[in-house]
Amino acid sequence: MIIEFFKSLSGTYTIIIAVWSCLLILFCIVYKIRRERIYLFWAACVGIMLGLTSTAFYINWNILHGIESLKNQEYKKAVKHLGRLELFSRYSSYINRIPGFNVPKKVTITGSLGTSYYHLSDYNKAIYYLSESLLAEPDEFLHRVHLAHSYFYSDETQKAYKEYEYVTSHQYERKDFVYFFNLGKSYGNLKLYEKAANAFIKALELLPNRKGLHIYIAGCYSMQNKKAKALEHMQLLEIKNAEFIEKITKDRFFEIIKNNAEFKEMLTQISVN
Repeated sequence: MIIEFFKSLSGTYTIIIAVWSCLLILFCIVYKIRRERIYLFWAACVGIMLGLTSTAFYINWNILHGIESLKNQEYKKAVKHLGRLELFSRYSSYINRIPGFNVPKKVTITGSLGTSYYHLSDYNKAIYYLSESLLAEPDEFLHRVHLAHSYFYSDETQKAYKEYEYVTSHQYERKDFVYFFNLGKSYGNLKLYEKAANAFIKALELLPNRKGLHIYIAGCYSMQNKKAKALEHMQLLEIKNAEFIEKITKDRFFEIIKNNAEFKEMLTQISVN
């Protein structure tokens, strides 16, 4: 446990601890020379105050930068800062009893780390942290769907299907773009393409500027042999070049869809035009 703690510390914080230790040693030397208990008392007070202050600063600094990194989608930085808080978060209920401390709960840190690792395509770590988070909050939609995607991208299809079935059968309060987009991917990965298309259409209604969604919808219609509707959505793409289409279809959602003859033909026509 002690080794884990020191591994989580940054270089700056290690220096602070070193300075604190030197001050304690200095005060103890003075105490030994003077043989007066008052020096030991003040040494302890200064050491404790310095330790608590520097620890509180360290925690708050990493919380601030971790949250900022997540908002800016800088997931490597988010992992760096939030990873330092993981050990503290395990004991947040005790640490937060000390004035000046506000350590996030373990579920907050593990969920944020899981989401970050998912976006970094480190699916093994994403699965670990998201599973931990869902033990405490099983109905957190984004963590559940990211766990399902992580299993799917790791070729653990049975576990992925189990999570997708939970996502698609559960009622969630959030009804934003992220919800409908991920719901569409969940239905699609379960090969329920009609429901997937409907979810993507709802996502597009919320954010009409996300034109890349037309490819997802066209793919779903192609798998239902609805060529006219598929072609209609492909024609609605504003950016019609091979590079843009390749970027979108790299999503493993299209792994099966890209083998559909009609869909491949439409992609070729759009790219050429």
